[in-house]
This record gives sequence, structure tokens and C-alpha cells, in this order.
Amino acid sequence: LGGKRVGGFAAGRWHLMGYSSLGLMAWTPEGWETVVAPEAQRDLWDGRLRDEAGVNALVGLVDADGTLLAVVNDGQVFALEEGAWVRRAEADDALWKRRMWAHVAWDPEARRVVAWGGEVRGRRSNDVLLLDLEAGAWRKARARSPQPRAYGRPKDEGSVTQQLVWDHGLGALLRIGWEEAAVLEGEVFQPARPAGMAERNARDWRAVASD
Repeated sequence: LGGKRVGGFAAGRWHLMGYSSLGLMAWTPEGWETVVAPEAQRDLWDGRLRDEAGVNALVGLVDADGTLLAVVNDGQVFALEEGAWVRRAEADDALWKRRMWAHVAWDPEARRVVAWGGEVRGRRSNDVLLLDLEAGAWRKARARSPQPRAYGRPKDEGSVTQQLVWDHGLGALLRIGWEEAAVLEGEVFQPARPAGMAERNARDWRAVASD
């Protein structure tokens, strides 16, 4: 799978996908097993998983109600169906602009893939992009979200990082940062600052999850 990998949970299993191909592994009680070999499905890969600098542009893996999706930074989306990848959305370079480090998540209420942020040509983005999986088309949110407070900090600080997670208790998609959170209301991330959140968080990298 190469040196860098992206992990995701779907259909009751953890998965790992490399940056340089559609190769995929899944965790089993016996250990990691190959689901899609790295050299397989070259007809789908066709080089578009790499940006102009030759760096692979896989954004992330998403669990869409039990179906594993792989999202690429040119807008391509692949679904794992019966052990093989099927393209569910074509590239949209005009909208995605080869953005790196965007965050992606599944919104089960609206049945859509949500992408937020990332960097476009080295500048941080606050865009919210939405994918209707049935139509296979991305669009930008109709209203702009307030900018995270962390965007006023240097990019190399751990406190700048944000993550998207579906909160099962709230029934809402959250964007979690170091000192604030935001709830996706319709198509806009509305910020909130839970009491004590900044004081209890270290200025470091960390992961969030919802049980």
C-alpha cells in the first residue's frame, strides 16, 4: 500500500488504503487481509490519483451506511462493491481544485458525503462541498460557514487541526477543533464553544470519535 495510508471503518471492519493506488486491506481476527490488490483496477486508477507534483491525492475513507467510499482530492469517489471499486462520482476539478487535506464524512440523515476545508494552492479553505451519491455530483454549499477561530493560528500548530465526526446522540455532523466545535445545520457549520473545551485540550494532534 505504500508508506502513507488512510484508515476507515465500514461494514464492521477497519480498512487501510494507500495513497498511490486503489489497493485496500481489511482487518480480520487473523490479521490484515488484502481486499483489492495494489496493482488491480488500473483502468479506474488511470493516474488521476496523483496531483501535478506526483503526490497521491486520496482524501479519505467514508462509511456510507455500510458501504466503503474512497474520496479523492479531484472529486472522484469510488465505492467498494463485492470486493471491487466502482466509480460513483467523476472528477470535478473546477470545484475541488485539487485541494489537499480536506475532511470528509457521511451524513446519514441527508444521505450525502460532506467535505470541508483542506488547502487549495497552499491556502486554507473553509468551503463545504456536498455530494449527492445517487446523482454522483458535487456542489458547493449555498451559504458560507463562519471561519474557525483556529484559522488565525499558524498552520503547523496542532491546535489548528479539525476533524469531522457524526454524533449519534445529537444526530448531527460535528466539526471538532482544539478550542471550539461546530454543528452542521443544513449546509452551514455553526460554531460553538463548549465550556472548558480549550482548557481540557492539549495543543497537540489528537483524534475524536463518537460511540
